[in-house]
Amino acid sequence: MDTVNSESKPLSQPHWMTIAGWVLTILPTLMFVGGGAYAASNPQMMQEGMKENGWPSDVAPYLIALEIICGLIYIFPKTSILGAIEPGYKADLTIVSLADPSFVPLNSAARQLVHAEAGRAVESVIVDGRVVLRDRKLTTMTETSIYSRVEQVMPEFRRDFGAISQRIASLQPYLDEAHRRIWAAPVGTPRMTPF
Repeated sequence: MDTVNSESKPLSQPHWMTIAGWVLTILPTLMFVGGGAYAASNPQMMQEGMKENGWPSDVAPYLIALEIICGLIYIFPKTSILGAIEPGYKADLTIVSLADPSFVPLNSAARQLVHAEAGRAVESVIVDGRVVLRDRKLTTMTETSIYSRVEQVMPEFRRDFGAISQRIASLQPYLDEAHRRIWAAPVGTPRMTPF
């Protein structure tokens, strides 16, 4: 079993924060479970309310069960359902550098990650608790082994690519004509000239 080791110790928190956490866990749980139990004790009332609001009444038992299940799930700590980023936990993470030009200036990390970052900012990658890329260097394989594997498959790839190229060679005049027509069509704005 692979785990991430760390020398750090968990931070202590004030006692009032622990109490507040329990209160904020118990109250929603009681609301979910209590609401579901009340609806289960009087299903006709719930079915009538659903009919009045245009909902099919036959789904009422499922909604009651869902409400109770959600309440019971809420009792468990977030780490038991969602996981956590802590020493000893397995994780899948990608660590990026916000100093990369795609994040400067930093306006929205999520938007810039999706629309601007192309992989250059990735510094480290952790998969299932194992570091597979550290400081932009692979830790699970060497570049030499990758090149060696590519060299092994290239002869077959070249053979397949040559066969495919021969099969589609008869289409090339049609593709060239379509390309010429596309460039000849007016679009109302200057085009870049093809190379």
